[in-house]
Amino acid sequence: MTDFGDDIEIGPDFVRFDQKDDIFNRADWDPAIAGPKATAFYEGYFMAGAKTRAVEGFTVWDYAFRNAAWHVADVLSDIKRSEGRHEGFTDLFTLHRPGSSTKVEIPDPAVMTTEIKRVAKLLGADLVGVARYDDRWTYATTYRRAIHDAIPNALPNAC
Repeated sequence: MTDFGDDIEIGPDFVRFDQKDDIFNRADWDPAIAGPKATAFYEGYFMAGAKTRAVEGFTVWDYAFRNAAWHVADVLSDIKRSEGRHEGFTDLFTLHRPGSSTKVEIPDPAVMTTEIKRVAKLLGADLVGVARYDDRWTYATTYRRAIHDAIPNALPNAC
């Protein structure tokens, strides 16, 4: 296993990234990104707003494939939209049942890693990797579109 962390140099001025500043969310609040082109991009999700052309990547089939790939994420993110939440996109999921309270001891992390990879591939994953959690690569804040502002990223203490 290669440790890619040794190849990444992190300077003393490093700060975690705010989700408010990713391109999906900047299109909501940043005048440099928001505007007619961003609106047309998002309206293109709805087939009535799609600008189909006889060019690869812009056919009705291309739009249908894209929409199918996003369908589950969109359905889940809309469930609590009236509360200003976008479950699974800019918010943690709150819709699922709690997991088991029984903790399982993992005597051999290498064996568990192999099992996780086996199950992920069985479920359709092509490539599977396992790494230590590093909060530097997690958003510092979560963006709430309903209030057009960031809130603390309150991840559960699971790692």
